[in-house]
Amino acid sequence: MNSEKIKPLQAKYPHEIDIHIGKRVRVRRKILKMNQSEVASLVGVTFQQFQKYEAGTNRISASRLYVLAEILGVAVSFFYEGFNKLRQMFSLPEYENAVAENKKALKNDPMDKKESLELIRLFWRIKSSEKRKKVLEMVAMISSTE
Repeated sequence: MNSEKIKPLQAKYPHEIDIHIGKRVRVRRKILKMNQSEVASLVGVTFQQFQKYEAGTNRISASRLYVLAEILGVAVSFFYEGFNKLRQMFSLPEYENAVAENKKALKNDPMDKKESLELIRLFWRIKSSEKRKKVLEMVAMISSTE
Protein backbone atom coordinates (compact mmCIF):
# COMPACT_ATOMS: atom_id res chain seq x y z
CA MET A 1 0.00 0.00 0.00
CA ASN A 2 1.28 3.46 -0.84
CA SER A 3 1.01 5.34 2.46
CA GLU A 4 1.94 8.65 0.82
CA LYS A 5 -1.49 8.82 -0.82
CA ILE A 6 -3.49 8.22 2.35
CA LYS A 7 -4.45 11.27 4.37
CA PRO A 8 -5.95 11.18 7.86
CA LEU A 9 -9.69 10.65 8.24
CA GLN A 10 -11.77 13.73 8.86
CA ALA A 11 -13.77 12.81 11.97
CA LYS A 12 -16.35 15.44 11.07
CA TYR A 13 -17.50 13.71 7.87
CA PRO A 14 -18.43 10.12 7.07
CA HIS A 15 -15.67 8.32 5.25
CA GLU A 16 -16.37 6.60 1.96
CA ILE A 17 -15.47 3.19 3.40
CA ASP A 18 -17.90 3.69 6.31
CA ILE A 19 -20.68 4.49 3.84
CA HIS A 20 -19.76 1.45 1.75
CA ILE A 21 -19.70 -0.89 4.77
CA GLY A 22 -23.04 0.48 5.98
CA LYS A 23 -24.55 -0.14 2.57
CA ARG A 24 -23.26 -3.73 2.56
CA VAL A 25 -24.71 -4.29 6.06
CA ARG A 26 -28.09 -2.99 4.85
CA VAL A 27 -28.08 -5.17 1.72
CA ARG A 28 -27.24 -8.32 3.66
CA ARG A 29 -29.82 -7.54 6.37
CA LYS A 30 -32.51 -7.07 3.71
CA ILE A 31 -31.55 -10.28 1.94
CA LEU A 32 -32.08 -12.10 5.24
CA LYS A 33 -35.39 -10.24 5.75
CA MET A 34 -34.26 -8.93 9.12
CA ASN A 35 -35.37 -5.54 10.39
CA GLN A 36 -33.07 -2.89 11.84
CA SER A 37 -34.41 -3.27 15.38
CA GLU A 38 -33.80 -7.00 15.36
CA VAL A 39 -30.18 -6.69 14.22
CA ALA A 40 -29.53 -3.73 16.53
CA SER A 41 -30.71 -5.78 19.49
CA LEU A 42 -28.47 -8.72 18.55
CA VAL A 43 -25.48 -6.40 18.11
CA GLY A 44 -26.19 -4.64 21.39
CA VAL A 45 -26.82 -1.12 20.10
CA THR A 46 -29.87 1.09 19.85
CA PHE A 47 -32.05 1.18 16.76
CA GLN A 48 -30.86 4.76 16.12
CA GLN A 49 -27.19 3.74 16.39
CA PHE A 50 -27.75 0.90 13.94
CA GLN A 51 -29.41 3.31 11.49
CA LYS A 52 -26.28 5.47 11.69
CA TYR A 53 -24.11 2.42 10.99
CA GLU A 54 -26.12 1.63 7.86
CA ALA A 55 -25.99 5.26 6.73
CA GLY A 56 -22.24 5.33 7.27
CA THR A 57 -22.49 8.35 9.55
CA ASN A 58 -21.08 6.37 12.50
CA ARG A 59 -18.16 4.03 12.13
CA ILE A 60 -18.55 0.38 13.09
CA SER A 61 -15.77 -0.85 15.38
CA ALA A 62 -13.81 -3.94 14.39
CA SER A 63 -15.42 -5.99 17.16
CA ARG A 64 -18.95 -4.91 16.17
CA LEU A 65 -18.19 -5.61 12.51
CA TYR A 66 -17.11 -9.10 13.50
CA VAL A 67 -20.34 -9.63 15.48
CA LEU A 68 -22.39 -8.28 12.55
CA ALA A 69 -20.64 -10.71 10.20
CA GLU A 70 -21.55 -13.59 12.53
CA ILE A 71 -25.18 -12.45 12.83
CA LEU A 72 -25.55 -11.91 9.08
CA GLY A 73 -23.74 -15.14 8.20
CA VAL A 74 -20.91 -13.65 6.15
CA ALA A 75 -17.16 -13.19 6.42
CA VAL A 76 -15.96 -9.76 7.56
CA SER A 77 -14.45 -9.33 4.09
CA PHE A 78 -18.01 -9.29 2.66
CA PHE A 79 -18.43 -5.74 3.94
CA TYR A 80 -15.38 -4.58 1.99
CA GLU A 81 -16.28 -6.30 -1.30
CA GLY A 82 -16.71 -3.83 -4.12
CA PHE A 83 -14.56 -1.24 -2.40
CA ASN A 84 -11.52 -2.11 -4.46
CA LYS A 85 -10.24 1.39 -4.55
CA LEU A 86 -8.66 2.20 -1.23
CA ARG A 87 -7.54 5.33 -2.96
CA GLN A 88 -6.16 8.58 -1.75
CA MET A 89 -8.31 10.63 0.55
CA PHE A 90 -9.75 13.79 -0.92
CA SER A 91 -9.31 17.37 0.17
CA LEU A 92 -12.39 18.51 2.10
CA PRO A 93 -14.40 20.04 -0.81
CA GLU A 94 -13.62 17.05 -3.06
CA TYR A 95 -14.49 14.72 -0.23
CA GLU A 96 -17.85 16.38 0.44
CA ASN A 97 -18.66 16.10 -3.28
CA ALA A 98 -17.67 12.42 -3.31
CA VAL A 99 -19.88 11.69 -0.29
CA ALA A 100 -22.81 13.56 -1.89
CA GLU A 101 -22.34 11.62 -5.15
CA ASN A 102 -22.15 8.36 -3.23
CA LYS A 103 -25.42 9.13 -1.42
CA LYS A 104 -27.08 9.96 -4.75
CA ALA A 105 -25.78 6.70 -6.24
CA LEU A 106 -27.13 4.76 -3.24
CA LYS A 107 -30.65 5.95 -4.07
CA ASN A 108 -30.35 4.36 -7.53
CA ASP A 109 -28.54 1.22 -6.41
CA PRO A 110 -30.18 -1.86 -7.96
CA MET A 111 -29.28 -3.84 -4.82
CA ASP A 112 -31.79 -1.73 -2.89
CA LYS A 113 -34.64 -2.74 -5.18
CA LYS A 114 -37.08 -5.32 -3.87
CA GLU A 115 -36.79 -7.39 -7.06
CA SER A 116 -33.00 -7.69 -6.71
CA LEU A 117 -33.22 -8.93 -3.16
CA GLU A 118 -35.96 -11.41 -4.04
CA LEU A 119 -33.94 -12.69 -7.00
CA ILE A 120 -30.92 -13.26 -4.75
CA ARG A 121 -33.01 -15.07 -2.12
CA LEU A 122 -34.61 -17.33 -4.72
CA PHE A 123 -31.30 -17.96 -6.51
CA TRP A 124 -29.62 -19.25 -3.34
CA ARG A 125 -32.55 -21.57 -2.61
CA ILE A 126 -31.46 -23.57 -5.67
CA LYS A 127 -29.39 -26.37 -4.14
CA SER A 128 -27.74 -27.57 -7.35
CA SER A 129 -24.70 -25.54 -8.39
CA GLU A 130 -25.25 -26.77 -11.95
CA LYS A 131 -28.80 -25.38 -11.97
CA ARG A 132 -27.55 -22.07 -10.53
CA LYS A 133 -25.00 -21.91 -13.34
CA LYS A 134 -27.78 -22.49 -15.90
CA VAL A 135 -29.87 -19.72 -14.32
CA LEU A 136 -26.91 -17.33 -14.60
CA GLU A 137 -26.40 -18.28 -18.24
CA MET A 138 -30.10 -17.72 -18.96
CA VAL A 139 -30.13 -14.32 -17.25
CA ALA A 140 -26.95 -13.30 -19.11
CA MET A 141 -28.54 -14.33 -22.41
CA ILE A 142 -31.79 -12.46 -21.73
CA SER A 143 -30.02 -9.32 -20.53
CA SER A 144 -27.72 -9.22 -23.57
CA THR A 145 -30.70 -9.15 -25.96
CA GLU A 146 -32.33 -6.10 -24.34
